[in-house]
Amino acid sequence: MMSQAVSTVLLPRLSQLSSDEHKRKTLKPLIPRWVGELNPIAYGMMKKMDTIYYLGVLGSGQRGAIGTHTAGIISGFQANDIRVVGLFLSNAVPSHSCDEVILLEPTQMHWAFINKFGDRLKLAMAARKLPKNAKKYHRFDPLLSPFVVDGLTVLEYNDDTVEQVRFAAKKAVWGFWGQLIRLAIYPSLFRFSEQISFTKSKVVVCVTSGLECLVKKIQPKANTVVVQNGSSAILQEKELPYLNNCDEKIKIAHVGTLTYWDGLLELLDAVALFLEIEGENSIEMRIIGSGSAFYDITSRIRELGLQGVVQLEPPVNREEAIKILHGVDVVPLLKTISSYGLSPIKFYEARALGCYLICSNIAHINEISVEEGVVVSYPLVTEEIIEALVFVRRHLESIRADRASRSRSAQDFLSWQARVSQLMGEIK
Repeated sequence: MMSQAVSTVLLPRLSQLSSDEHKRKTLKPLIPRWVGELNPIAYGMMKKMDTIYYLGVLGSGQRGAIGTHTAGIISGFQANDIRVVGLFLSNAVPSHSCDEVILLEPTQMHWAFINKFGDRLKLAMAARKLPKNAKKYHRFDPLLSPFVVDGLTVLEYNDDTVEQVRFAAKKAVWGFWGQLIRLAIYPSLFRFSEQISFTKSKVVVCVTSGLECLVKKIQPKANTVVVQNGSSAILQEKELPYLNNCDEKIKIAHVGTLTYWDGLLELLDAVALFLEIEGENSIEMRIIGSGSAFYDITSRIRELGLQGVVQLEPPVNREEAIKILHGVDVVPLLKTISSYGLSPIKFYEARALGCYLICSNIAHINEISVEEGVVVSYPLVTEEIIEALVFVRRHLESIRADRASRSRSAQDFLSWQARVSQLMGEIK
């Protein structure tokens, strides 16, 4: 139950937020400073490079961030008049079609780890058979990249893989022996893989400036460029369900992988306390996806008695996810890790669709304008999340009315075409 002390602190602050722009901005610290400047060399290079080979990884066709990013990059190259030839496993084909595709049959053995090893081996062998002058694009995979990257490869680096392993171990995602083996082997193995891959590649594309610093720390001689993620989502205003209704219930949704660094457990705690302030019919929440935090999220929903408020749903494809986001007021990005900044796909999809955001105060995802959302403290503070939810409900009518405007503003610099244009000068 929410204490009287908490509730009396929250509501005065919220009333001040609505009337005092300075206080409002303390929750929204930065206007985007990274708005894409197109590389001036880009257009001169387009005609010189007619084809690029996209070297897939095991998750290239998945419904989550990897699959969405893969499809986005392919569409960005094509929008810049570049022909894309994809090399993928037949069970990992991205949703956006390449101009030509080379498909490999996946390994089908009894043991999953043997299948993964066999699949990577097939991809590596097929990559070596490509034309010697083939220009390639590849997302980093610690167990594959050292065998496929060369001096003509643009290597995409999206996450600090060692940090992810350590965070998962901290949350006891694996059993004792699995955790022991991974912590003993993976960090040094992955760093060695990164060092080799960064050295061999033409350029390493980092999605945050923090990751670029990490790459330079691992391999000081690496050639790097920072290009953040993007989105191809387009808001269809006629599909917005609440244009002509007076529903005062906040609609909030997380669509994507369920991990411990998404702050969903903390958000559920805040929702339970928010209901004590605003009443039972004040919010509805959808959590759509699967992942390592699924069982803890399920348990927390039961413990807090939120079964009637929070709907837990299985993963959906990107098209369905975009349709769901059209019916959502708020998208949470309450990250619980901050290493090297964050550039999640869902951040850009939500902005492109004009959704209102509640973000952690972490580099990149805190770079939103006052109109786009609220930024709360990092590490997360439950009371601030509650404040943000109450603020949204108090201003729900204007937030909904301004959605199309937010979407149009974001579209100017979030497209994959603009993102790939930034790379063109590096691909020769």
